[in-house]
Parts: sequence; structure tokens; C-alpha cells
Amino acid sequence: MRKLLTLIIMIYIFNGCAEIPNNTKISLNNGAYKISEIKINGNKIKIAKSATFNIDNDRIYGNSGCNSYFAGFSRGSDSIMIGTAGATRMYCANEEDNQFENIYLKNLDGEFKISGDSKTIKLYNKNMEITLTR
Repeated sequence: MRKLLTLIIMIYIFNGCAEIPNNTKISLNNGAYKISEIKINGNKIKIAKSATFNIDNDRIYGNSGCNSYFAGFSRGSDSIMIGTAGATRMYCANEEDNQFENIYLKNLDGEFKISGDSKTIKLYNKNMEITLTR
């Protein structure tokens, strides 16, 4: 009986240690971020060199390769909800940048969870993961 009780206590101790949550709050602060990596459905896509993600008072905006884009968003405790993005429609001679822009803007709206640290922030949902750096 004593061995059984010891075993049960050990299981609770090890199980409890394994489930300590990370309560570090990550938030998006106003300012400019560089889009350093994007995965869509688990596949990395080539990012346009000029791609940026800027935040100012619950609005995001930036360059999506050829054009400027903009959208509103609302903040949750560990997520953001991005509205449908609008964009300028200039001609894009670079086909790779054009492809990036189309895929990026198509997948940008919706709810994104936030994770990361002080240097790198990830926004992710079931289709897309965006890595932002300062």
C-alpha cells in the first residue's frame, strides 16, 4: 500500500511539473515589423523583399510586395482579429512578388493567435503562420 501511495504521489509531482503554463503575455506594439517568414498550410513561401507589417492604433498596414495594404484589427487576450485588407493595385513586374502578394492578402483576414518573445512574434491560424521581427 505504501508503494502504491508513493507511486501516485510521484505521478502527481511529475505530471504537475510538466504542465506549468507559460504566462508570458506577448503583445503587438505600435510600430514597424519585418515579415521574416510565412508558412501557408505548412509550406514556406518566398517573401517579397519589401514586405512589412506596421501597427498603429488598431490598424495594420504595410507593403505586400508591390502594393500597399491596410486593414483594421481588434485585440483579444492572446489573439488578434484582422479584417479584410484593402490594397492599392499597381502593376507588379516581378512575378514572384506578385504571387506573394496575392497569397498573403488572401490569407491575412481572420483570427490569429499570438506567440513569441521580445524579438520575434508569430501570428498563426489554421492556414497561415507569419513571423515578424523588429
